[in-house]
Amino acid sequence: MLVLSAIHATWTHELTSYVLHHDARFRSSQSWDSTRVPTRLEIVQEALRKGDGRVSVDALVALVFAHYGEPMSRGSLGAVAMHVGANLVGDWVLLKA
Repeated sequence: MLVLSAIHATWTHELTSYVLHHDARFRSSQSWDSTRVPTRLEIVQEALRKGDGRVSVDALVALVFAHYGEPMSRGSLGAVAMHVGANLVGDWVLLKA
């Protein structure tokens, strides 16, 4: 049985939904029936798509940290970059031309 603290027990449904919606650790599906955290590969793909094929290593490390609560090593980032058709070049991840 889950027991809430005195403070959390006073939260309204709206406040709870707002907090969860704006916390990067939680990602809800359109149906609201399940929650799902994107894979590291999906995070890199999306960042490259938004950055027109270019994203900084620092930005990717921050995105992964926001979802997983732990930093991604440069080596792991390089491996994921290879899987999505990108290269790790200095401080950037770049899609291969």
